[in-house]
Amino acid sequence: MRRVLLLCSVILGFLFVSSAMISTELNEVMKTEAQAFRIKTEEELQLERNIEEAFQSYLKEFTIGGKELLIRIPFGMQGERFPEQQFIKGGKGTPEELWPIIQQELASEKFAEYIGMLSLPGRKLVLFDLPERSIEFIFDPETIDSIPCGDKAYPIEIKQAAGFCEIDVYNYLYTMGIGVDCSGFTFNILRSLGLLYGVDLVDKFDMEPIYIGNWIFNPWNVQIVEDRIANLRPGDIIQFHSWTREFDHSAIIGSIDFEKGEIVYYQTTDWIADRKERGPHASRILFDPAYPERRISDPDIVWDKRFGEAFVGEPYIYADTGDWYRYTIIRGGGRVVRLNAITNLIGVREPAF
Repeated sequence: MRRVLLLCSVILGFLFVSSAMISTELNEVMKTEAQAFRIKTEEELQLERNIEEAFQSYLKEFTIGGKELLIRIPFGMQGERFPEQQFIKGGKGTPEELWPIIQQELASEKFAEYIGMLSLPGRKLVLFDLPERSIEFIFDPETIDSIPCGDKAYPIEIKQAAGFCEIDVYNYLYTMGIGVDCSGFTFNILRSLGLLYGVDLVDKFDMEPIYIGNWIFNPWNVQIVEDRIANLRPGDIIQFHSWTREFDHSAIIGSIDFEKGEIVYYQTTDWIADRKERGPHASRILFDPAYPERRISDPDIVWDKRFGEAFVGEPYIYADTGDWYRYTIIRGGGRVVRLNAITNLIGVREPAF
């Protein structure tokens, strides 16, 4: 009897190990098949590099007060906080247009005074008067505690000690009316792609950049792409709803890595948990490489972008959510589109794209 039981145990153990080995081998085969599911063309690889380069042009390192800081062109949408709010170039400026303006601001006496006040010891409240494009410092504890948070035209920061960081530089530039909105950002990156093929999208659409908005991704300018991972290409636009308007936010896909299971997309917004990344930033969609046919709205797909307040203490309707929630839940979900003007240019050079 003992011999029978021992023999059964050996057989069961062998079957268990064999099953595990087969499962492991099967998973590896599936991953290999997934990675080969769609071979990237050279044109796609080049576009990924070009889009990343265009994104990086919105970031620049500066030495300020002896500190090396990575500065981003702020997010800036006309009338975002009050109807009269205006941004330079209408929130559609290119990095080439805006960096000289930013450099001039950072070299100004006004900015030097701002950094000097931040460098003073002690707790302080920084009041950003957006209508007047001015900044006030308050040191009196009672006054600090009496000023409410959340006034959109007069946002605040509370500084507990002396010093400054990227957030403080961002706040200053934003107060001065320097920024780019989401449609200006995505259009400028698409425009940079068009220029690689000798076509300026501004001429293509025959209008000044200041009038470009999310409306450009309307049905007669784009094709809607089924948002399965294997279908996506660099340069595709992810469109999001808000609770008040349809398709009022856009982001651009930069790359799809079928081996790592990662989609990188770029956008500009001030709704982000890590406030140092307000403005243009990269976000990621993580997926199992074995299942490239899944949609980016599937529950087991991970979007790493989390929302957060733009300024201290502001009420925030999307708290504790992120891009997955906005893409899948709000007003029934977003969509992915491909701008015909760019697709046609790429197709001439490499139809396989």
